[in-house]
Amino acid sequence: NLSDLEEMIRLGAVAFKAFLTWAPEIPAVDDYSLVKAMEILSDKDRVIGIHCENDSIIQGHKNSLKKAKRNKMEDFLESRPEIAEYEATCRVALLAKETNAKVHIVHCSLPQAVEVARMFRLQGAKVSVETCIQYLTFTKEELLRLGPYGQFNPPYRSPEAVEGMWKNVMNGSIACLASDHSPYTFEEKEAGFKSIWDSPEGVTGIQTWVPQFFSEGFHKRKMPLSKFIMLCSTRAAQIFGLYPRKGIIALGSDADLVIFDPEAKWIVSSKDLLYKKKWSPFIGKEIKGRVDITIVGGEIVYQNGAIIAQGGQGCFISPEYSQS
Repeated sequence: NLSDLEEMIRLGAVAFKAFLTWAPEIPAVDDYSLVKAMEILSDKDRVIGIHCENDSIIQGHKNSLKKAKRNKMEDFLESRPEIAEYEATCRVALLAKETNAKVHIVHCSLPQAVEVARMFRLQGAKVSVETCIQYLTFTKEELLRLGPYGQFNPPYRSPEAVEGMWKNVMNGSIACLASDHSPYTFEEKEAGFKSIWDSPEGVTGIQTWVPQFFSEGFHKRKMPLSKFIMLCSTRAAQIFGLYPRKGIIALGSDADLVIFDPEAKWIVSSKDLLYKKKWSPFIGKEIKGRVDITIVGGEIVYQNGAIIAQGGQGCFISPEYSQS
């Protein structure tokens, strides 16, 4: 909706998102519309987040697999090859450079794609990259066992890709982490056991990714605490224009804080989940590090495993107000 962008910005929209491949109820954006959107958002100093996968490649693979009556989890993984993400990232980085737009590549799974973004940044492109905990922890065997409950886009790649993504997390090529939280009902997910093409793609993770990233990054890989905080909070606030209102503990910033026990050991269980539907691909994962208290605007909203806040306490903020 190119004609709506400027009005949405006037009303305070923080950022925008586009998919280069089909998502439920969201058609893949064509290149012309993407370029025009980048030009508008560049002029208005707004970020566009982009899901980078080549739709034509994916649909071709998917149709071929369906015709062959292949409908298992391994077939889903095959339907979204690395080249689909790599090509789309190359295209987006080039368009970002040519339009001078601020582009944020969301939930990246591929080390080669991270490297493309890094190379274009060296040429002046304003391209940042995020990844998610699912691209840093899973094995193929785990996902084949999970079936539709481990189905997300882009998909898991390989052990080598996992290690490559960790390298990019540690060396600063990846700006921040995110959850890509996509909740669905049990009924929706269970349909994928009959045919993987009938299950919606996406997994839950918003409750578990921070402690899981701490466990994997800080404890297992000796990540400095300052880098952990940067990846979980500061850089995201900076990228989306909410810094220093968010992303820092400082005079005048919002008192949004987490009290975190770095030594607490626990195993993810459905009884601990606060989601409406108590499922997670991370159930059974052992984690070291746990959120004890969450404070928003100076008020305790979460404590001892329960949300204790009343609704209606939040307020809308825009980049202009956050940076003033």
